[in-house]
Amino acid sequence: MKTALEIKELNNFRGTAYLFKVNPPIEDYDDGHHHYVIVSQADVPYSGYETYIFPSDIEGNIVSWGELESSRRGEVTPRELLIELGYEIVETHL
Repeated sequence: MKTALEIKELNNFRGTAYLFKVNPPIEDYDDGHHHYVIVSQADVPYSGYETYIFPSDIEGNIVSWGELESSRRGEVTPRELLIELGYEIVETHL
């Protein structure tokens, strides 16, 4: 089963952004594997909604601004995008 553990909402982004730990990891274009990702959604003037996936470290720092595959334009929330990719969202209960 593919799972995406929601670790925390990030406040230093335009729009909404969440840090997730995904299993299995999401691959990048260079065959790298990323267990930690940030999925962000923003309403960009003149182009509309964008929802992007970026590789991250465990603290929520983006390690590359090259968006990962499945990032896309259109009005889809970070959780909805991961669900479309086949992940089940698991929320933390701290």
